[in-house]
Amino acid sequence: MTRIGLIGPGKVGRSIAKALPRDRYLLGPVRGKGPSAARRLVRDLHDGGAVTSAKPFADCDAILVATPETAVAAVVEELIEADIAWRGKCVLHTCRECSPAFARLAELGAAVD
Repeated sequence: MTRIGLIGPGKVGRSIAKALPRDRYLLGPVRGKGPSAARRLVRDLHDGGAVTSAKPFADCDAILVATPETAVAAVVEELIEADIAWRGKCVLHTCRECSPAFARLAELGAAVD
């Protein structure tokens, strides 16, 4: 089963998380700007776990970043600081264009799309 972490449990992130086929994907850590949105999504789906740091994303196969484009650089910086082994991980985003910040994760070995 593929474990997916979610950063940004707002409307877009929530919709994607709800649409994941439960027989193929396991929702992992969920992180929001504040803890309440993440806790609410985890409670509603009965899956995943609300977190307050980026470190739990180390156990994910894929990480979905569903944040506003203005928050992407800060999210990427926090993920890098979490000292995650990026080789073999996939980082997906909902931005209109791939932010240059994601290039830093690609340089560390993540597949970014």
